[in-house]
Amino acid sequence: MNPAHDWTGFYIGANVGGSFASATTTDDGGYNLAGAQANYSQDDLIGSGELGYNWQLSPGTQSFVLGAEIDAGYLGFNSSGVFPISPGGDTSGFAKVGAYGTARVRAGYAVGDWLPYVTGGLAVGDMHTGAIDTCVTFPCGAGSIDAESSHATVGWTVGAGLAYALPGNWSVKLEYLYVDLSQDATGISKLTGISRTFTTDVHANLVRLGVDYKF
Repeated sequence: MNPAHDWTGFYIGANVGGSFASATTTDDGGYNLAGAQANYSQDDLIGSGELGYNWQLSPGTQSFVLGAEIDAGYLGFNSSGVFPISPGGDTSGFAKVGAYGTARVRAGYAVGDWLPYVTGGLAVGDMHTGAIDTCVTFPCGAGSIDAESSHATVGWTVGAGLAYALPGNWSVKLEYLYVDLSQDATGISKLTGISRTFTTDVHANLVRLGVDYKF
């Protein structure tokens, strides 16, 4: 078997792939029914850039490789779903996630030119979430609630990948990441004046093909 490639060093790269994401907005405050949920999903093409560092414990041999990586890109999630419990189906939850990034540690084992690894850490997303009641089932003005929240949210991510060293300082990789982000949104019912909170959880399955250059 060929000696393991020397993975030690900084690297920079880019990746493209697909996002297979779903979201759940939960009626925490009992606007229609406490615990009621709206579920929805969306698939997208994604891309991002990355910067990282690998440290191979025993360069030139089969050995463990430890590292860290940060990446940033655009998720493009923008979807909504109806609360089935709402009268007339006029209450919906929604979520948007634009820019996102991760900061992760990695651990793998180099065999020849191959490097299988696992990874995990923090995820952050630019989120806009909430719930809205269009109030079409009976007259109540412009609507009875409009709960919204928009800010960067920190969550977590975990995944695994397989990298392959090309001639020179280039390498390619196939990677899977699971990203979990959650955000609360509060609004005041126009009918009752009572504050209600909705929690939206976004779960994204990312499959990415990337290329890196070690320097």
